[in-house]
Amino acid sequence: MPAYSVSIFRDSSACSWSSPPVVTIDGNGQMSLSSGHNLDYEHCSRFVAKVSATGDDGARIQCDATIQVQDVNEQPQLTNCGAARKLSEGDPVNSLVTPSLYAEDVDIGQELFFSVTGGSGVDYFRVSSCGGAISIQQAITSSAPKTFTLDIKVQDDHAATEWDTCTITITVDNRAPSVQDKTITTPENAAVDDHIGTVVVRATRRTPRVERASYVVACWVLAAGNGS
Repeated sequence: MPAYSVSIFRDSSACSWSSPPVVTIDGNGQMSLSSGHNLDYEHCSRFVAKVSATGDDGARIQCDATIQVQDVNEQPQLTNCGAARKLSEGDPVNSLVTPSLYAEDVDIGQELFFSVTGGSGVDYFRVSSCGGAISIQQAITSSAPKTFTLDIKVQDDHAATEWDTCTITITVDNRAPSVQDKTITTPENAAVDDHIGTVVVRATRRTPRVERASYVVACWVLAAGNGS
């Protein structure tokens, strides 16, 4: 019964790995991929196994077996769903949420398509199918939640898919309020604590909130003038 041995050689035109996968051969000439070694079409689509068979009489023959790795479609990978995404309360509809979604696919030439499949923000945000850009589709008011989730699906053009969940945080800008200029007329004999008028105070948040403040006559000291 012949004894078999095998040596593996890299085909440099089809294998970018410095060392090709390791293959073993049993006493029946059956070749197998060694444990712990994987095949990867994108990096090594072909390699050569040089097989030797030695008979009981010592005679030896050799042959080259070319091993062609078959390409299979692999699922894309969402790579940045965990990135921090923040918006200010009251940002207008169609504002972009950054960063956009990004996915990778080891299968060269594949087109990737994004979609929102669920999450608490499904009614508030949309995702561009081709580019992965996230934008506001419904106004986010002060009564809306301060954190949204989006369940994202990415699919390649051979229907391989992956899902992940992204989070968007809503921040509230704390800005100084503003008071509109206004002329108030009051009698010269108005007494202390008499109501003399109302001015409008506007909180300068993205979603404006108007507050009204009433003012009364207070005590004052004459600092200068020609009526003394």
